Amino acid sequence: VIVFILLFMYFMIPKIDLISMPGTVTGIRLQDLITFFVFIVLFDCKINKERVFLLFLFTLHLLYSILFWQSFTSIYGYFRMIEYFFVAKGIIFIIESGYWRNFFNYTFVLILITALGQYVALIPNIDPGRGIIYSNQFSGPFGTPTELTYFMITAMYLSYQVDRVGIVKFTCSSLVLLNGVKAGILGFLVLALQHIKNNIVVIVLLIIFTTASIFLIYDYVLIGIEFIKEIFARIAISGGATSQGMNITDISEESLRYRVDKWSTTLVQLIENPLALIFGFGVYSYTSALDGGILKFLFEFGFLPFLMIMFILFRISRSFFFIVIAVSTFFDSYTSSVTMPVLIATFQIINKKLHNKKNEG
Repeated sequence: VIVFILLFMYFMIPKIDLISMPGTVTGIRLQDLITFFVFIVLFDCKINKERVFLLFLFTLHLLYSILFWQSFTSIYGYFRMIEYFFVAKGIIFIIESGYWRNFFNYTFVLILITALGQYVALIPNIDPGRGIIYSNQFSGPFGTPTELTYFMITAMYLSYQVDRVGIVKFTCSSLVLLNGVKAGILGFLVLALQHIKNNIVVIVLLIIFTTASIFLIYDYVLIGIEFIKEIFARIAISGGATSQGMNITDISEESLRYRVDKWSTTLVQLIENPLALIFGFGVYSYTSALDGGILKFLFEFGFLPFLMIMFILFRISRSFFFIVIAVSTFFDSYTSSVTMPVLIATFQIINKKLHNKKNEG
């Protein structure tokens, strides 16, 4: 019960910095204290060899980040990632105790009430970076509409792994797309594929998500072509000075234009630094939002760890692999305090299922 209450507070309390941290976009929050209490409640003396080895590699990468790139913000990122593992442990504890359905239902209802209030401008959005905002582009109890959208996708997928979510809840959760985060359609397309079993409602939703995704992908492919052209142009001209932004005027949507500008600068930095291209610059070395979790992971950890993780994900579950891709292409999912713990918990649940099947076989 204590873990249930603590995690409910972790996800549902607005994320407001209690103490700001220099060089990072997030400071010390109430969620950090809640995680500490979760750690105390769930602490045991059991040693998991795989986790110890993972912690060793992570610590090694931290030392590399400091020694080679002077990325001292990686120290903060190091402890933040460990914190997400403890939140994930709390989620798994709730699942194994048989309370996940109740937890998700209570969370879902509070998000629904908050989102409706924000949509009709009765309740404000509380953004840690921009403050209090009244807008029908609702974000629920989270900082941004994007964070809410991808939390719903990851939480729905985890729920499907635990107890097979019903069509009503799936349909209601898809209404989160009304907050304007178009890229979230890709995640709900993957979720719809999990539900399709000659269910006419799911088939209709699948057709809608597929059609919307085609238009979305087509738009982004055109942007991607221009993105690649600009990168090669920057590398060819004066070595591609990384301190300058790209002058992109052909992209109609302002948010996409800024995103591509940041992406291009980041990718050129990697290309110009071969060591970072392989091992990255260090976790939290990119100190602001990149709006692209895959590229941010490449920037902070490099291609070698990225390829290893993609191989592991693809091997254990194709659908989970595509969920991770869907929530990471246009969102910094692995540094998000609401999506990353859910992804970690989902990975462990799927991995445990595979081990149980092998033992039964």
